[in-house]
Amino acid sequence: MGAVLEAVSIPGEVRTVVEHHLATADRLRQIWWFPTPPESERRVYVLEVDDEALPEQGPRALAWAFSALHDYPAVAVAMVTPADWQRIESGALLLPAGWDWGRRVLVYDADAPGANGSRA
Repeated sequence: MGAVLEAVSIPGEVRTVVEHHLATADRLRQIWWFPTPPESERRVYVLEVDDEALPEQGPRALAWAFSALHDYPAVAVAMVTPADWQRIESGALLLPAGWDWGRRVLVYDADAPGANGSRA
C-alpha cells in the first residue's frame, strides 16, 4: 500500500477513502484520520496535507454521504497546505468542529521510509 502506514490499524472504510484519494491526487504529503469517539455517530474524518490545496482561513471539511454498503453514514475530508498544517499544529488554525486533535492518527506520509512517492 505504499506509504500508508501498515503498522496503523484503521477501519476498512477509512482505508477505502485513503486509497481512493492516493489514487487520484499526486501531491498529497500526509493524510491524517481523526477517529470519532466510540459513543458518537460513526463518521470518517480525514485531513489531507496537499501541496496543491488552496490556502484558507482554516480547514474546511467537505462532507458527503458514504455508500450504503458501508456502516459509516458520512465522510468529511479537509484539505490544507503544508503551511496551514503547521499553523494547525501550532494552534493558530482550528480544526473543523467535532474533530479531536488528541485522537489524530497519521495514516499516510509521503516522506516515510520506503515510500519513494509510491501510491496505494
